[in-house]
Amino acid sequence: MKKQLLGTTTLVAAGLLMGQGAYAAEPMSASFSGSFASVVQFADRDDNKGGAAATQPREYDIWESGEIHFNASGELDNGISVAVRIEYEAGSGANNIVDERYVTFSGGFGTIRIGSDDSAANAMSYQGPGGGTSWWIGVSSGSGAVLAGSGTTGQTTNSASSFVGTHPGISGDAQKIIYFTPRMSGFQLGVSYAPDDGVNNGAIGNGTTANTAGAQANEIAAGINYQGGFGDDTSVAASATYVGTTQESFLANSQDRDAFGLGLVIGFDAFSIGGSYKHDDNGAINGDNDVYEIGASYSVGPVTWGLNYGNVTVETGAATDDDLEVIGASFDYSMGPGVNFIGALKHYDYGSDTATVATPDGIVMALGSVVYF
Repeated sequence: MKKQLLGTTTLVAAGLLMGQGAYAAEPMSASFSGSFASVVQFADRDDNKGGAAATQPREYDIWESGEIHFNASGELDNGISVAVRIEYEAGSGANNIVDERYVTFSGGFGTIRIGSDDSAANAMSYQGPGGGTSWWIGVSSGSGAVLAGSGTTGQTTNSASSFVGTHPGISGDAQKIIYFTPRMSGFQLGVSYAPDDGVNNGAIGNGTTANTAGAQANEIAAGINYQGGFGDDTSVAASATYVGTTQESFLANSQDRDAFGLGLVIGFDAFSIGGSYKHDDNGAINGDNDVYEIGASYSVGPVTWGLNYGNVTVETGAATDDDLEVIGASFDYSMGPGVNFIGALKHYDYGSDTATVATPDGIVMALGSVVYF
């Protein structure tokens, strides 16, 4: 099935590009956009649950994150729209300077995207609403969090991640072919294929070997979502997604990896409520990861308020789990076009069935700004 999907998508793309008379009436137009967030964070955390001596991390910091997007777009004489997007990381902690980069071909047939981007499952999924800050400092962000690390002597790191993310992504920005159907009667379908989940620079040219022990490959991702509503004031957004990979060479206690997710958001005028869920077996026996988040938001003029709860449970053995509960309140104040003031207050509480695993807890307060351009 995976070979058929790849072959069919490639033939469709080739047929579109090789049609007679497909010459751009006007040259491609270029533009750039982006965002930059600057946040001051304060934390009151306890790594000493259990009583042993610990090295405590600093209680405050200044954190920033940003991206610059270079875009080019145009339309061919046959009506097909072509666009290129290249994203550059602008934060000091960025590991890869170049982030997502891809080309898209769009028309009545839908959209074909080729390059480095998140899977179709990521693009099609919905998460619970928040105060407009979830990506930067909210409950579903790994930034400004009480981390799962161990500061207590004799304890190991908790397996539950501070990133309460319910997008069922496995391959990140590895190279893919992605297809989105046109939206019909509120429904849209997306599918994608990635040859190698661990490669962001091309498997052949960079010498990546096949049958690497423990590596996941041949990712098939699919998602379907719905956008609609009832009357003038009620909106509904729902999604269901799936991702599956094959393991190239099996290690002990390993298996092919599968993940799926569900999301639902209902809006009533200025109020929204919803939630999302993800299950991921992590390609391991006794390694299941279950994450869910529920949230609500309310907008008053230029301010959006949010309240969210997230839960992460990671299977660490046949009868043991590590877990995390986090609750947070947030706000997003639009001070003007493209300039937002953001804030969040979150409480983290880790737990474990294993006595030697760290179970820190703590409160984090974050205040900052985001500039979009």
